[in-house]
Amino acid sequence: MIDNQTKLVFISYSRVKSDYVRSIVERLCSNGVQVLFDQYDLKHGDHLTPYMEQSVNNPDVDFVLVFSDKTYTAKANGRIGGVGIETTILCQEVYNKIDQKKVIPVVIEHDGDGPCIPTFLRDLFHVDFTGNDFEKQYESLLRTIYNKPEY
Repeated sequence: MIDNQTKLVFISYSRVKSDYVRSIVERLCSNGVQVLFDQYDLKHGDHLTPYMEQSVNNPDVDFVLVFSDKTYTAKANGRIGGVGIETTILCQEVYNKIDQKKVIPVVIEHDGDGPCIPTFLRDLFHVDFTGNDFEKQYESLLRTIYNKPEY
């Protein structure tokens, strides 16, 4: 499934699920995906906002994976904290480029109403890691990153 072209993804998430997201990031890295991830890239004293803005707007970034849980959804919808800043940047990508395929919602939590996805991402086809078919969903995500459709 992996080809010779390196793929670069930026990870957007809420720190509440940082250990879980890091485990997925480590797996992506083991599958040859290059990852921009604040836990790897930022050091004490670095500026968070420019890092997020540069990462989202970087033309070399193939995909922005938005790991969405209840906290991420609330912060995105309320434009709160780092998630709120990323949301403002990502909204431009999603709304201004109707044919965009760069932003991929990755659902990592459900609530009583279904998957936790911020309003601005609700109409995008998403990956859902919450069910019993995690491996199939992970493979689907990896196939999307490498443009290797199953069918």
